[in-house]
Formats: sequence, structure tokens, C-alpha cells
Amino acid sequence: MAVYFSSDKKVCSIYLHKNLICRLWPDEIAFYDAGWQSNTTKSRINAIAHFFGVPGVYQHKFDWWIDKKTPWTGSASYKLPANEYGVLGRFIDYRPYLDQSLRCF
Repeated sequence: MAVYFSSDKKVCSIYLHKNLICRLWPDEIAFYDAGWQSNTTKSRINAIAHFFGVPGVYQHKFDWWIDKKTPWTGSASYKLPANEYGVLGRFIDYRPYLDQSLRCF
């Protein structure tokens, strides 16, 4: 996988074998299969989805689904939910909260 950031650092694009599978904005995430509904693509989408707390995809009888009522159409996007600190996504710098005596350099 390869990760690229836009020049203004507001959009992160994640590629698998040179195919875009995820685009991440500060408050939204979108997934794409790039025409490859493979186990590897599904695995990477689900790993990223799990990390950000949004639905992934699963396969039933050779078809991809988001949930039991929503078939996968090649892409899906979600607003990012707030994490345990009330911040969208998982981008938190924990260093200011560490006790200085516990830091190892």
C-alpha cells in the first residue's frame, strides 16, 4: 500500500497496487474497490474501516455488501464518528499528555 497526502495536507489517499482504495478528509472517509473485488482489497478496506469506526464490506455468495440491505456499488463514503475524546477520527497527538519522566528518547 502507498499513502499520499495532498499539497495542503487535507486529503490523504491510500492506494493498493496503484489503485485508489481509500480517500480520507478531516471529517469524511471514502472507500473504492477500483474494479478489484479481491480478498486483498476487501481486507485492506475493512482494516481501515475498523480503525476509523465505520462499516466495512463483507462477501456473500460472491457479492459484496455493506450491510444486509445495502449492496456494495464500488464505493462508499461515511462521515467520521467522534472518538473517545470527542475528536473526529483517530488523529490525536498523545505526547503532551505523557509525564515528562516517562519519556524515553
